[in-house]
Amino acid sequence: MTHALARAGHGVVALDKFKPSSTGDVLAWHETDSRDLNYLKQAAEGCNAAIFLGGYSRPGDRVRSIIESAPEELIHPVQVAEACADAGVSRYVFTSSGGTVYGPVQTHPTPETETNTPLNAYGVTKLAAEHFLRLLSASSVISTSVLRVSNPYGPGQMARRGQGFIAAAMNAAYSGAALEIWGDGSVVRDFIYVGDVAEAFVAACNSPNAFDLVNVGFGAGASLKEICAGVEAASGRALNVKYMASRAADVPVSVLENARALEVLGWKPETSLAEGLAKTAEWWETHKPL
Repeated sequence: MTHALARAGHGVVALDKFKPSSTGDVLAWHETDSRDLNYLKQAAEGCNAAIFLGGYSRPGDRVRSIIESAPEELIHPVQVAEACADAGVSRYVFTSSGGTVYGPVQTHPTPETETNTPLNAYGVTKLAAEHFLRLLSASSVISTSVLRVSNPYGPGQMARRGQGFIAAAMNAAYSGAALEIWGDGSVVRDFIYVGDVAEAFVAACNSPNAFDLVNVGFGAGASLKEICAGVEAASGRALNVKYMASRAADVPVSVLENARALEVLGWKPETSLAEGLAKTAEWWETHKPL
């Protein structure tokens, strides 16, 4: 993300409690938690746009966790938007969930106009945050882009916290650990290369609109079994797959239509799944599995 912003000519200020070994193109790195709103407000002064990538829960978390996750997944991103507005930031880009906010649908690929019936707490809180940010935009507090990102993958993504199936598969390929799949592997997801996602965020930072709501996905799906085959081909290593009981929170198919992103942001994905898996495997070749 920071590399894409820098290539586009943006000076980047980052805030995260986990500082990487190399900050690369970042002008200033603030090693703290975004929940420190006073500090965040000071760090945001002089910035034109802010990107919120924070998150504390997972799509597979239990339904009753909605009360537990609401302060972090719903209230916090809105508080950050208000703090950024107070600091003079004019554009706020929010990372929503392209899969979970829709729930089970009949239309594939799924457009932004589809009815939202999320099946888990993660999707409910993301959807609610979208609406609060829409209200802030309508009140001219701060203009907002909501990007409903599908399933990002690529170099740098580690297999942590149960997020990122391709990262988990790469980790299993290079470590020899078992890869757990909930269900029979027929679940279909829209996997989007991280470099393409970053370019969508760059475009959103430059949007002149008061409010954007767009899907950021590849626009075509692949089953988990197909991903396993692709990871094996890209890595040259066999996977040890362990099938688990399916989860009620997992919809069988989630693929996003991305026509609006092209119309509104001038963005479309450029990296095929095979090319993206090859780039990801190349990165894993030089990194220890985690």
